[in-house]
Amino acid sequence: SGGESCWGGVFPTEADTSRARHDARGKLCMANSGPDTNGSQFFVLFRPAKHLDGKHTVFGSLVGGMDVLRALELVETGDKDKPRRTIAIDGIDIHKDPFWEDAALAAGEAPAAAKGQPTASPAAPAAGTGQAAGSGSVGRYLQLEPAAKRPRGPGL
Repeated sequence: SGGESCWGGVFPTEADTSRARHDARGKLCMANSGPDTNGSQFFVLFRPAKHLDGKHTVFGSLVGGMDVLRALELVETGDKDKPRRTIAIDGIDIHKDPFWEDAALAAGEAPAAAKGQPTASPAAPAAGTGQAAGSGSVGRYLQLEPAAKRPRGPGL
């Protein structure tokens, strides 16, 4: 069921669904049952799904953990592709959080990126350590290069 959103119910589509594309493996997307019915459910693409363009908001991409995505693909499913066993995500790392940028702008500050500072939230892993700065759960499995050495890709 996905639980309840932090807003206590459904909320309107937040992004322009005509721009972000369901064009690659590892894209993170909001699940919904129609326009402006977003809740707490999301899905990760195993392969491009262009038929979803304009219907669901793409809000991110995996930057690691493709081995985990592969393991999820192999989970046996039943009716309507529902997994036959419970799958739980114990933690995440946010490498760029647009809400932090918006908060800085609202407070009259220049966004961190404009000041040459990292744009990640405090829960992001410490660069190059493979350790999460927050809970230490998922981030401990990542071996990240320092930000200066990481390839830059187009953002969403």
